[in-house]
Amino acid sequence: MTIKIPIIKSKSISEWISDDYRASDIFKKYGIELCSNGDITLLEICEQNGISYENILQELETLKRKNQRHLNCEDWEADRLIYHIMDTHHHYVNTNMDPILHYADETIKIHGDTHPELLRVRSLFKLFVVEFRKHLKEEEEKVFPYILNLVIAKSIGSDKPSGEIFQINNPEKGMKDDHHLAKDLVSKIREVTNNYLLPDDVCNTFKVFYNKLEEFEADLITHIHLEDKILFPKIAELEKSFA
Repeated sequence: MTIKIPIIKSKSISEWISDDYRASDIFKKYGIELCSNGDITLLEICEQNGISYENILQELETLKRKNQRHLNCEDWEADRLIYHIMDTHHHYVNTNMDPILHYADETIKIHGDTHPELLRVRSLFKLFVVEFRKHLKEEEEKVFPYILNLVIAKSIGSDKPSGEIFQINNPEKGMKDDHHLAKDLVSKIREVTNNYLLPDDVCNTFKVFYNKLEEFEADLITHIHLEDKILFPKIAELEKSFA
């Protein structure tokens, strides 16, 4: 698709981010600083730094066309669902936790004095990272391999593999407890940020930080729904079928 450069050549870095905060990842890849360059046009930045304006525009256009497809996961077999969860949601979480913490630190450096709530947001997200990394490790090293062995055993007509499903259907313990804690932490972040409401006096880094937090929460809710409401009930029924 051909980009009509004259139409957008006067668009500033801030305007690009306002239209789609995900553009910030592309800018950072090319070493474009978000705050100090906010009012400068993308074309000017590229000309000053020897960056290909056409290449960045193509990446921005690709980003614009990239939409989340609706997937009817309810009808999937457990093994396909696991691979989807790992490839999509576990990958997303692992890819985004450290960058969000970095944005938190950068935002606090700039706005910490006037927005002390940022300290609470960073503290809550750090706690989330610590706890959810342990959760992902247990799923990928213990829970998911057990489920996949269960699926294989059923498909070939062998006995149920040894082990339990780590009490995923026990509301007091296990995977669902981890999910409850994760949802509670992001809910507190939403409360502290007043539903990610952007103050009037903030820079692009602050805006990207809040937008990334909101996107992270949305992915987490989908992630947990797939496990709690679709995967785990499937496995509970599969385990019963061996009785």
